[in-house]
Amino acid sequence: MDTTSPVPENNIELKNYTALSRETGPVNIDAPLEPVLDISDIQGNALPGFNKPHQYVLCFKMHDTLSGKKFLKEILPHISTLEEVLAFRRLYRARKKRLGYKPKDELGATWLNISFSYECTKRLTPSAAAFKSEAFKVGLAERSSSLGDPTSPDNEGSPHNWILGGKDNVPDVFIIIGGDRQEQLQEKVVFVKEIATAFKLECIYDEEMNTIESDGVTGLEHFGFKDGISQPGVRGRLSDMPGDYLQERYIAENVLPDSLLYGYPGQFLSWPGEFIFGYPGQTLDPLIPGSISTEGPIWTKNGSFMVFRRYKQDVKMFWKYMLDTSDELSKQGKFTDMSPQKLAAMLIGRWPGGAPYARVQDKDDKALGADKMANNYFRYASDSCPVNMVNGYQDNYPQSKADPIGLTCPMSGHIRKVNTRDTSNDAGGTLASFQQRLLRRGLPYGPPLFNPLDPNTPDPAKGNRGLIFLSYQVSIENQFEFLRNRWMSNRFSPRNPGGDDIAIGLNGNYDQDRVRAGMVFDEEAQPVNLSTSDQWITPTGGGYFFSPSLSAITHVLSESNNV
Repeated sequence: MDTTSPVPENNIELKNYTALSRETGPVNIDAPLEPVLDISDIQGNALPGFNKPHQYVLCFKMHDTLSGKKFLKEILPHISTLEEVLAFRRLYRARKKRLGYKPKDELGATWLNISFSYECTKRLTPSAAAFKSEAFKVGLAERSSSLGDPTSPDNEGSPHNWILGGKDNVPDVFIIIGGDRQEQLQEKVVFVKEIATAFKLECIYDEEMNTIESDGVTGLEHFGFKDGISQPGVRGRLSDMPGDYLQERYIAENVLPDSLLYGYPGQFLSWPGEFIFGYPGQTLDPLIPGSISTEGPIWTKNGSFMVFRRYKQDVKMFWKYMLDTSDELSKQGKFTDMSPQKLAAMLIGRWPGGAPYARVQDKDDKALGADKMANNYFRYASDSCPVNMVNGYQDNYPQSKADPIGLTCPMSGHIRKVNTRDTSNDAGGTLASFQQRLLRRGLPYGPPLFNPLDPNTPDPAKGNRGLIFLSYQVSIENQFEFLRNRWMSNRFSPRNPGGDDIAIGLNGNYDQDRVRAGMVFDEEAQPVNLSTSDQWITPTGGGYFFSPSLSAITHVLSESNNV
């Protein structure tokens, strides 16, 4: 690596490491000194994320701008920061370590974050006109057709029929509240609604979300799969103290280059400018920081764009396809041990318990799925092997084998479509997929439907269940929309032979009649084509918002003379 290459916009200092690489022998690698994050100014659901089992979404129309500014001043002390969220998390972990179990009844917190639509930010400050993002300015409904959403006015998934975010019901203010205990969460929800009403804000949508647990597995979404496992690790320091990183590092320093590239094994470290404005972004060399990310108004520093999508999930339809198709594959003699669960695991890329299909193909391994040191550690281009860990951890689970063309984990598998890991893709070299990452938040809404293949299973919710998807990124176009348009709904990207993202994707491409098609390989390495037009997932609402820093709310958005 050329350490003389200038980085004029951030002048990141480099630290030299000489160690023994597990792959190539003695190496010299320069490790960058990561930027110190403004932890008291960044909202806490962007970094490091609430990760609370109970959450609530509240959306408002702001009918009077001056009253709205007063509301912001009133709500400001209740907005949770990165500093607060991380401090609680560290305390929780410390108590868990001392007690030997999760201190559910001892520790609890309720956190709140806020975001705004483009039209609302323009009303709060004229400087919002300087936003550069076209997607943010025109809104999600205008761009939904390019995301593969249904366009027919007769389809529930068309913006014409959205319960929120359509032509006439775009929220001005989006508030997310998360808590450990439902009663405390409800108290905060009532409090926010009361002060919002007092300052002439109209609540046009609210939705409760709760994590799902079944058979000892927590964090499930409604199709029954453990969610939120593969999140990017965010580079950045919390202070000038050595090793005080936002994302802890678990791989031993003498294991290079892995110790410089990953937090948890398999958790690639991304520069904070991919998610928060005002910090260096990613380059094709993961150890060389890019330029400082900016977005129009100067007060956007320490802020982030937030994408909101309300997805309705048809659980019975999803599992009926898995049952019918797995039966057909078994009858054809393509697979000797095919089952609905295995077919679904192939199309998702993970078993319901979270174990990567790349590591185990015979059956689910719930212990592997729950193990943060191993459940995201696998490769596609080469074999994986255990690495030395700073805590002495030993990874004794089966390792993944090289699978460059998808003989094991299909190219159309959801987690492979959105993250090609160590294989190249149409965006560039072997690390190109890490420039399209985003921070995923959100939880399921509606009651779970267990035993969906049993025709006698009652459904009191009548299908009203799904996922509240939230993501944070600095570019709606190059991150969220890129993944949605270019990879999930493109049969030839990010690598070929590929296929649509059958499990999650919504295919609205021209002349494809909303059919999602992909390919798996049978036990003799022969291709087997799969397809469906079933609408397992239906978008029923959404929007593009900006999540500003606390200082921006204090000094710009809530100032009465700034209208």
